[in-house]
Amino acid sequence: MSARRIRYLALGVLVVLALLALAFLVSIKLGEYTLTDLLLLLSRLLESYRLAGYGIFMLTFFIVSMLAVIPLSPIAMLGGALYGVPMGFLLSSVATLLSSVAAFVLSRHALRAPIHRWLSHHLVLARIDDEIARRGWHFVLILRLSPLVPFGLGSYALGLTTVRLRAFLFGTLGALPALFALVYAGSLSGMAISFMLGAKAMPRPIELALFVAGLIFTVVMLMYFTHIARKAIRMDHLKAPAAETADK
Repeated sequence: MSARRIRYLALGVLVVLALLALAFLVSIKLGEYTLTDLLLLLSRLLESYRLAGYGIFMLTFFIVSMLAVIPLSPIAMLGGALYGVPMGFLLSSVATLLSSVAAFVLSRHALRAPIHRWLSHHLVLARIDDEIARRGWHFVLILRLSPLVPFGLGSYALGLTTVRLRAFLFGTLGALPALFALVYAGSLSGMAISFMLGAKAMPRPIELALFVAGLIFTVVMLMYFTHIARKAIRMDHLKAPAAETADK
């Protein structure tokens, strides 16, 4: 398949996704169902299908991430509440990585060529694009740790830059501790509801120990990746004056 056909195919997929996202937003705005209602419906569907629910959950997570119109956090928490921490985190992580790569590749094949031509006439923006590529996974990690940048939109935006796929994947892994925290919180809330309804007995000491260990692991990993991001920013600040001196 030629590069032009691949580009047109990727562009067509992006158009379809944009139309689906618009239709979803309109249905939520004008319809009788709220986002909470849809999450409840999804929860009942997943509980009724049991093992097949794993695939349904991953597919739902993937589609929501690709549409990039609603936060992924409620779905991640739902996975923790329904499947517990290990399975909920595994399913959410796989869906997160697959959807992020798909969005990155679609964006790059569909729009990178015209963006590159446009940047050739705007040297300042082209320099910014080069700086983003130079920072590589550091920039991706900082973007992933920012609560101001939606996950799905961030993947599409990074596909427009010259950041390599390997750097994109490595930086995206920095979002997994935050995802683990969401799944963990969902698991705790699901357990609390089960206790209140009498559907589950009080946890054994080993279960409590595992939950405490999971909480400590989440905090440590979040602090570690935040430290990496801050260190990367400091290194960039130190390198900038040296680069300017070399240019002169």
